[in-house]
Amino acid sequence: MSCAFGNTVRYQFNQWRAADSDALLLLVNDVTKQVLTAESILSPRTRARRPQDAETFRMTVESIVCDVLYRHLVNKAPVSMPRSKRVLARKSRYGSRVLGEQLPKILDLLSTRELSFLVQEVGQYVGRQPTLVSPGPRLLTRMAAAGITSGDFGRRDGEELVVLRSPRDAEDSAELVEYIDTAETRAYRAEIRAINTYLAAADIGYQGPATYDDKDRFLVRRFTRASFESGGRLWGGFWQNMSKAHRLAHVTINGEEVAALDYSGMVVRTMYALIGETPPEGDAYALDVDIPRSTVKTLTAACLFAEKPLKNWPGDTAGKGNGVPLKDAIRAVAARHPALVPHFFSGIGHRAMFMESEILIDVLLRLVERDIPALPIHDAVLVPESALREAEDVMRDVFFAHTKLPAIIKREAPAALAA
Repeated sequence: MSCAFGNTVRYQFNQWRAADSDALLLLVNDVTKQVLTAESILSPRTRARRPQDAETFRMTVESIVCDVLYRHLVNKAPVSMPRSKRVLARKSRYGSRVLGEQLPKILDLLSTRELSFLVQEVGQYVGRQPTLVSPGPRLLTRMAAAGITSGDFGRRDGEELVVLRSPRDAEDSAELVEYIDTAETRAYRAEIRAINTYLAAADIGYQGPATYDDKDRFLVRRFTRASFESGGRLWGGFWQNMSKAHRLAHVTINGEEVAALDYSGMVVRTMYALIGETPPEGDAYALDVDIPRSTVKTLTAACLFAEKPLKNWPGDTAGKGNGVPLKDAIRAVAARHPALVPHFFSGIGHRAMFMESEILIDVLLRLVERDIPALPIHDAVLVPESALREAEDVMRDVFFAHTKLPAIIKREAPAALAA
């Protein structure tokens, strides 16, 4: 089902809150009191806020403090926040109660020289530069004194789980798209909520040298090109930003080492399923020319996802074709997959990705039924080694049910990477 769209929004904010942490709650309450005192001095109100508005004010301070501190603890990244009245006045399924017109005022109060709780780099409309907010020196000092860690933060309820994005523009960026709920989108949301609820309670850990929050298991399903038949992959979770080797070496499930089960040739095989053809035997990315497999994989995907013929090597493959001209490389891909040639440069790959996402959601839900925690990475899952065979059986069954083709599944474990 495609979806017509109108207004778009650019911001998702207010993800983090003070969880059952006395130290963080005390810090938030103290900051709120100081902001109210600063307001009474710098811009006194003529009348008291209504109780509902006072609670929104407090929630806004909490959200700002928690977002900037959490991001700082995890990766020292600033948080992008809107200041535009046009954005803040808009009602959106991606917004929250704190995305209101008083947000810029609170940001400015927190950033005053007297309080110094925030460092704010105000964005510019020209160039579409967002406002970036980081914790200031006084907030960092108080965080350290209270011994606050990423474990003191919780995810705020009510975040949108089904995200629809616009087609990419000339600057290769996409925006969030408003949509009307249907039985289909409600079903998608229920599936993701079930997966998130299960993962939140699972025994999943990280025991490595980097800074990752192993309580961050929140997933959203992201559709693309303003269509619920495009994309649909799951995004989020602390493990998705790791390298393959790092995940396998340092993530644990049920106290065990993990292994990755990866659908091999996923884009190509789902494409054949879409057009009702049979894929060739063997490796989908084995060509008659000497080009690295990783380069062939990227090029093949580009031929299916692009909407016009390629003029340059896609992505980071430039210079990685062993001297083979691009046109000859595309000709070799076409010779390997003649049934797909009529669909090259049509953008149909986005529909194949949707099928991939449906398969992965189905796999995760079936593993939940068997009480097997699995962490999704687009066309692969991380599972505890003891559940490897059972998870692989599920993946084979699900793939065949969706495509009527046998699955090709690759296993990777820490020992295999080291070998």
